Amino acid sequence: MNPQEVADAEYRLVENAMAFLRRSVLGMSNADAHSDVTKETSFAIVDLAIAIEVLLKARLLRHDWKLLCTKKGLDEEQLSRTVLDGTAHTVGPDAALTLLKNDVGLDLESDGHAASARQVGGLRNRAVHFTLTQGVRPIAVKASYGKGLHFVLWFLDREFRGNQVADDLVEDVIEQLTDVVGRIDELVKARKGKIQDDLDAADVCIECPRCQQQTLMLTADHQVQCAFCLWKPADPTVAAEEYVENVLGVSHRTVQQGGEWPVSICVACSEKALIEGIEETYRRADPMDAFPCDGPVRPHWGCFGCGMTAGYQEIDRCTRCNEPTVEGGDGVSMCADCWGMVLESE
Repeated sequence: MNPQEVADAEYRLVENAMAFLRRSVLGMSNADAHSDVTKETSFAIVDLAIAIEVLLKARLLRHDWKLLCTKKGLDEEQLSRTVLDGTAHTVGPDAALTLLKNDVGLDLESDGHAASARQVGGLRNRAVHFTLTQGVRPIAVKASYGKGLHFVLWFLDREFRGNQVADDLVEDVIEQLTDVVGRIDELVKARKGKIQDDLDAADVCIECPRCQQQTLMLTADHQVQCAFCLWKPADPTVAAEEYVENVLGVSHRTVQQGGEWPVSICVACSEKALIEGIEETYRRADPMDAFPCDGPVRPHWGCFGCGMTAGYQEIDRCTRCNEPTVEGGDGVSMCADCWGMVLESE
């Protein structure tokens, strides 16, 4: 594929992405007339996800058009023909993000940009199945949509604005998106003001995997709940896995590649919902007369079953089975089950 063909292909991709963006924003604006989530909301989210995918591919194509293709066995001329006529088997959004990082050198992980793009993909899946508000408030959907628009604004400004190939396509859209994002941010700010007391009363607040706000409250002996979107997970194990995958970015594929799955049986309630490595994202102000050493221990463990949180050194892992434990003696960490087996063997 010669340079002009690459430039023409990029232009068409960006043009299509802008069309999906405009339709998305229009659909979401129409949905604002309703207090609940409508089909227009779902369609707007699907259009946004498509626009993001197409933009990722357009940037990848500019670097090396062959990276777009997943089908092997064709010579370069045949492959380029499939790209130009739209019949090529191309990478998905997750693969595109990885290729942009590893092959193009774009730092999409910083400031949560890649995470925002992936979260829109998850939101799209829920939109397709019309489960957007399953257990959450409609404003949570709007907040997640706004985060997706933030990513698009950043990506357009950084990778397409000022680019001779598609600069004329993105300028008007950037202005339109900036206005929409501003309105959504104001709604989110107002909602957060109403839940401030709830956040201050919680032991720990972490990011909610449903609405991506820093408002999921963990308090000992209480059910985990998000103050912003009111998500109250019915199954703590499933909820813990959702947090690990969507917030911490750890998947079962990570485990297959040698990583550790951070969800274990809780030492307090015995639910398989204890997460190692939670990230506290909101901390209430310390009392005026408190010394720094009087402050709360930074949480490292958190249970989605009972709301218990603990610092890094407050829970250890059993030296025999590697499960979390607070048992042990003589400097040896060992859970009750393993300790009992040791005593029986003696």
